[in-house]
Amino acid sequence: MSQLFVFVAMLMIVQASVIKFQAYPSELKANLTNSASMRCSLADNVPSGARGQIVKRSVTNTPDDILHITSIQITRNNGADVAYVAPFDVAMAEADLGNLEVKGDVRGTSATEGYLELTWKDPSAMAMGEYVCEVTAVMATHHKTVVFTSTLEMTEVAPTVNDLITELKALQKLTNTFQEEQKQTNIDVKQQQGKLKDCMSHRVGFMSVMSSAATLAAKQPAVFDKVIYSSGGYDNQTGLFTCSVPGEYHFSVHALNRITDSVVLDLKLNSVVITTLYVYGGATVVGQGSEGAVIHLNKNDVVSVVSAPRCTSAFYQEGVNLVQSNVFTGHLIHSDDCLV
Repeated sequence: MSQLFVFVAMLMIVQASVIKFQAYPSELKANLTNSASMRCSLADNVPSGARGQIVKRSVTNTPDDILHITSIQITRNNGADVAYVAPFDVAMAEADLGNLEVKGDVRGTSATEGYLELTWKDPSAMAMGEYVCEVTAVMATHHKTVVFTSTLEMTEVAPTVNDLITELKALQKLTNTFQEEQKQTNIDVKQQQGKLKDCMSHRVGFMSVMSSAATLAAKQPAVFDKVIYSSGGYDNQTGLFTCSVPGEYHFSVHALNRITDSVVLDLKLNSVVITTLYVYGGATVVGQGSEGAVIHLNKNDVVSVVSAPRCTSAFYQEGVNLVQSNVFTGHLIHSDDCLV
């Protein structure tokens, strides 16, 4: 039969400082309580004029406060070491390793001179018995050594039906919470799947070329009238690409100039020049050049290729070897709704 763990505390005071040894919670339900803790501390908070008494190895009966603590140790069942802390030793467990977490400090604070705190992740029958906390300290007057002592008795009692009912209700509440969280997770997953499906469905791209040689006046748009491929957005009558899917895009322009003439082209987003392509017109050979850019587009943004201000652009095309040499391309890298 499952049983309860009960801490019974006995407090012994030594003069102007008091030792406190407490357990949390005060009753532990075997196989039901997830964790248990006890804390031993020493504080200078006994009213002035209180009389102390010798406890075990205590050798003082003075009203003075302590000067400093030399150690705090908790033992179990006639001296078996459980935990320890000292000025030059960090708080450590000496029993129930892997199941016991220990914290402690003897440097003193405004609230306490020192403490040692134990927490069991899973209390078991191995933890049964009498616990003793001993705080060894040096008194402020005459530097006498005093040992403060307090005990806790951990015993077993049978659980009640109400204890089990309370635990079952708590488990049911946790189950309901988990089910609600799982339901919401399923909804979130379906929404993400829908977004991914929409994201994968966005395919925007084009490639268009000039079907013949052309000469553009300054600020005149370049029209690449022969569409090689398009999934939408490019108008081969105006030379404009209009964005329907917001996101990041890549555009490129390739141009071939006529001998002795140059090609100077601005790649523009709406009215803003993103980059400029310049192909110098040599005296004896045809020149060629390319330019590209990665830009973000909002819906209805327009991208165009325009002959630069104060520049005439003369495109060359030769019908056998240099067909489709003046090219404008663009494609969607990823849409905004694909960003995580």
